[in-house]
Amino acid sequence: LLRSEKHVSDERSWKFNSSRVEQIHIGGNDVPVSVTQIGDGISQLTVWSFYDIGGEAKTSTLAIKLRQLRERLVGGRCLSAFVALATPNDNPSGLARFLSQSQRLAGYLCPGNVPRSRR
Repeated sequence: LLRSEKHVSDERSWKFNSSRVEQIHIGGNDVPVSVTQIGDGISQLTVWSFYDIGGEAKTSTLAIKLRQLRERLVGGRCLSAFVALATPNDNPSGLARFLSQSQRLAGYLCPGNVPRSRR
């Protein structure tokens, strides 16, 4: 799931401007996300990304590797995923609203945790 290169865009087309980690609200929980600004000379995008491993959102490379190891050793039942969402820089509040109203990914990535109404 994690490689030495962590890129959220094609570097030939999009230029990296900045990156930081923030806490956002998803499914009733605050989760860490990497907030990356990219541009192609015409458009500017904000990309929010994180890894969901074992039902938990992570952004730290070390935390991701340790959680993957733990899941492998204990036979975790959850799938892992890299999640990246992009929005034009002039509308990051729309992305924040979308995520705040979303359910946690554990419900989808961990068999047996899916609410009956979502099956």
